[in-house]
Amino acid sequence: MYRMYQNLMVSIAYQVLNNRADAEDAVQESWIKILRIAERIGEPESSSARNLAAIVTKRTAIDFYRRNRRTAVIPLDEAYMETPYPDPSETVPEKCTLADAMAALPPVYRDLLLLHYDQGLAPAEIAPLMSMTEANVRKTMQRARKKLESELERIQQS
Repeated sequence: MYRMYQNLMVSIAYQVLNNRADAEDAVQESWIKILRIAERIGEPESSSARNLAAIVTKRTAIDFYRRNRRTAVIPLDEAYMETPYPDPSETVPEKCTLADAMAALPPVYRDLLLLHYDQGLAPAEIAPLMSMTEANVRKTMQRARKKLESELERIQQS
């Protein structure tokens, strides 16, 4: 699994950190987090394993960015924090799906919902992956479900 996703994970971390050494450190920390739940991953070639690696890497890189921002003299450009997700303000096509509503969610909400419902991880397992407390994961997931519900209603009305 390491060989399969190493380049993807370094690329994701580099997009956030814009520093090769920090990106590699973030990837190593991501692997430590992933190994803690290795028995739940299933097939390494599956898209869910790839998504898990990407989400954990992105969140870990963001943590590194925040840590570096506190000590760095020159802050990184905020554009590096953006991911290529669709803009929620864009018009939604007539035939909408759950995927469209998920795309309109903020990335942290989408990541939490995917880890819980797609990967089948419990809030206690998600917390260390996302560098959050279990209580924070539960509350954020509650907000994410509410936001998803409102997005689905908005899509149905348009």
